[in-house]
Amino acid sequence: MQIFDVSSFDIRFIRTIFVAFLSLICLAYPASSQQVEATTPNVTMSVGSILGESYPDNSQTFYNPTGIQIGDSFHFLVQVASGDEFSSDDSFCWGDQIVHFTAEMSYEGLRSTPQLIGRISPCSPCTDLQCSYEDRFMWGLGGLFKSSLDGAYFVGVEYAKGDNVLVGDFKEIRLMRSVDGFSWNQVLEPGSEEPVKLVSQSNLSCQAETGPCSGPCAGGNAVAQGESCLLFQFLDLNLLSEQDHWWGYVRFVVSTTSYLAKIRIFPDDPSPGEFRVELLAKDDTWKRVGASGEIDFLPKNLWRDGFVNALIESPSGCQVWASEYAPSAVGGCDDGNNSPASTSRFAYREVDAERNLGSVHYLGSRSRPAETINSTGRLMPLPVRDPDGSLMLFSASSDRVCEAFPSWPPGGNTYVGMDIVQTEITDAWIRDGFSATSSRPEGSSLDGSTTELGNETWTALGTTPGLVIRDGTATDDGAVDTRAANIPFSLSDYPDTAEIVVRGRVGATGSQWVGFGLNSTHTSPLLSTGQVWVLIRPNGSWELVGEGQTLSSGTVSVDPEAISLELAYEIERRRVDLRIDGVSAANDVALPMSFTPTLEAIGFQFFDPLPDQPGDNTLDRFEVALPTQSIFTDGFESGNRTAWSSETP
Repeated sequence: MQIFDVSSFDIRFIRTIFVAFLSLICLAYPASSQQVEATTPNVTMSVGSILGESYPDNSQTFYNPTGIQIGDSFHFLVQVASGDEFSSDDSFCWGDQIVHFTAEMSYEGLRSTPQLIGRISPCSPCTDLQCSYEDRFMWGLGGLFKSSLDGAYFVGVEYAKGDNVLVGDFKEIRLMRSVDGFSWNQVLEPGSEEPVKLVSQSNLSCQAETGPCSGPCAGGNAVAQGESCLLFQFLDLNLLSEQDHWWGYVRFVVSTTSYLAKIRIFPDDPSPGEFRVELLAKDDTWKRVGASGEIDFLPKNLWRDGFVNALIESPSGCQVWASEYAPSAVGGCDDGNNSPASTSRFAYREVDAERNLGSVHYLGSRSRPAETINSTGRLMPLPVRDPDGSLMLFSASSDRVCEAFPSWPPGGNTYVGMDIVQTEITDAWIRDGFSATSSRPEGSSLDGSTTELGNETWTALGTTPGLVIRDGTATDDGAVDTRAANIPFSLSDYPDTAEIVVRGRVGATGSQWVGFGLNSTHTSPLLSTGQVWVLIRPNGSWELVGEGQTLSSGTVSVDPEAISLELAYEIERRRVDLRIDGVSAANDVALPMSFTPTLEAIGFQFFDPLPDQPGDNTLDRFEVALPTQSIFTDGFESGNRTAWSSETP
């Protein structure tokens, strides 16, 4: 089935140019989490496709994810090419649509299959692919945000008569509003049935795309000699709310080039229901757009061909996450186009208090090309922080279909068959979620198995049957005795490492205490040879141990079945930090001057020598992080997620 009634060349060209939308959503960084600084982030792509997997059976395509937390749920809006299956009456709906999904706002929920709620965009009156141009419209998607002025939710949407910028299909950016996140309506002009047009395509008489310009074209013609009548089109509106206005970024396109502009909007100005919209002009002054959204000035460019897709909070203020072309890319799945614009990579920039953008930083990879020659391989990153502090990254990719089907892309359209994929941003070099696999089945011994990331081998200590894999944990199954396990870890394998962070979640209901940390050997438990480690009891009392002596101690309120621990050792300064359930328990604790730790292993121990502690001891979410190292490991093709639900509740 053909999705778009334009030539395959035009589809391919414009979708290479317009690969991202702006999702503006500021997410707080808990103090316990590893913050993304202005250095290359450390990224693990850990789950795989959760929305898609339809090609070549049909032409459904999923991309442009945006979203926001509302109550106990995370609400996703996704752009879908071929929206007929999401119509409540099963009628044909021409062109791209906006579809609503939700997921439980939890560690498990954000890694599970979200639930379809339905299509929120109005459907074109077209009944088939041969309908008239005037009846043909589709929707593009911007960023979802909550307004602090009235508490409602808003999203900027593009109203288009097709998807081809070369013929001016992108007409204007409108607003949709919802009070509860479920019922969405277009925002209308006061006393009218006409939708509000925040910014609209405009014709300016200019010598070049970047000016100088002498104003609007006259009757479609250039005003001054030597000038051309250039069409300005706007896409990807992202907004963040302050107390009296919204601010953010919007993409404007001239000819075939994309630019990024700064925008601010004052609701109910000059009167209730109206919007005063201003763009930062090239002369660094704020200028107001016309009543119908047209401009008669040249906006200031902040980022050429930087397709910004999300804004998140960072220690310095905020960051914008984006896709860019990767002209030096040589790896990845080949989409069949050798143009430098037929490449993609993830990037981000800091945003300071004045909304200025810092230097561009790129994500690297040690397992898969982060810069790919597939134009739709690394697009539209949407960061979402889960309640446990982990930073998820939802993005769009065609890697699966590019690698699996020799016939792809059909007609050169690299968007066909795109998936939304889940990933996780982390600084972990070693990780184990203790998932059951064919090589490590449920109930099998932990001893001799390897970590899911880092390929390190566990050595389990204690009496038979010892530690086993059960329900996504390493557990002693309630056995009485001491159980322990270590993996080898040598600093010589990780040169230039300044800090080691060990994280995990323990269940301590079946032991006197659970230990966790750095060891001098992988063949002995922490109690015997531990170097820098923590032990915690079911009642929440804890001790930070170094050189066999207690360096610090205390008591915190915990759920003994699930205690999150993070132990950080700064090597040169010889200082230790401890966080329990995301809260600092010990900060900047110095090691004894006479003690130099020998670090050759990392592990855990369940101490239960007497049958006086019934219950199971467990460890899950184990990882070893090196914050000064860079890593980007993805698993687009190895995830086990099925397509998102295609049935409404």
